[in-house]
Amino acid sequence: MEQQQFNGLMAQVKVDGKTLAQAVVEFRNRPDVQEYVAKSGVVLRNSEINREFKRLFNDYANRAKNILLNNNPNLAERAALADAADYAEKTGNAEQMKQLKVEIEGLVQRAKRGY
Repeated sequence: MEQQQFNGLMAQVKVDGKTLAQAVVEFRNRPDVQEYVAKSGVVLRNSEINREFKRLFNDYANRAKNILLNNNPNLAERAALADAADYAEKTGNAEQMKQLKVEIEGLVQRAKRGY
């Protein structure tokens, strides 16, 4: 359900007055991008055009994610707990990480039940 909401938001949100579809078409129609696509077998995968497209996509994804988090307290709490669990893992606090993962799972189950 949340993935569907996210996908819908990705299609609806606007960055610089354009939807993702409009931005992709505009990006794809640039002469340098057309040349890149024509040579895709020759050009390095980590090219600047490839990175630029990923940034464009991420701008829309971040905007949609922020809207979703602001409208869904359960999801926002899970995201905060996931960040805390990642930090606990990085700092070697296995017990705290385990507890946070249990809390996250409880919130996931709660979201699946619809409350």
